[in-house]
Amino acid sequence: MQSKSSTSSRFLWIVFLAAVLSACQSDATYYASPEDNPAYLPATGTQLVLHQPLTIAPDKAGVYLQYGKTTEFNQIQRYSAHCRFEVYKLSTEHQLIQPDTFIIHKISQQQSAADFSPYRKVGRYDGGVAYLYYATEFYLASTTQPNVFRLTCGHWLLANEGRYLSLMEIRSTLSDVITLQ
Repeated sequence: MQSKSSTSSRFLWIVFLAAVLSACQSDATYYASPEDNPAYLPATGTQLVLHQPLTIAPDKAGVYLQYGKTTEFNQIQRYSAHCRFEVYKLSTEHQLIQPDTFIIHKISQQQSAADFSPYRKVGRYDGGVAYLYYATEFYLASTTQPNVFRLTCGHWLLANEGRYLSLMEIRSTLSDVITLQ
């Protein structure tokens, strides 16, 4: 017959082992597909296809997209997913980006901070709520349109609630204008 301490030790050992094994489970099991997981990124070499022309206004370096349509910066719903299709060089005239297939040669994720508190004083942080911009940057290459620079997609969230957009959210934002192959 086993002693009580031996049975207790065995029980504690099983509980400990179960806790360790459950901690090793991947977050990917929580998501319906890898593209729903904000940590999933496409591989470099992935194709980005622009299906319709985009016009960049004079003295601007890009055009914004949200809800499958182009929009102005001041019309962006900043807490919802949005993207910016960018070029290297500014022009004093409109720049037309033609439909094309671009190769993603680099992907990075960045965070930048802002304080949207209405009580923020110029030049100092007064303890208002901090927001972070969670951005995924797709650096693009094209032999026919070398001035095209990158596609940046992101959203603003409270710092303690932040996460990057999932690939599914990015695809939804771009809709039929741009697709990732």
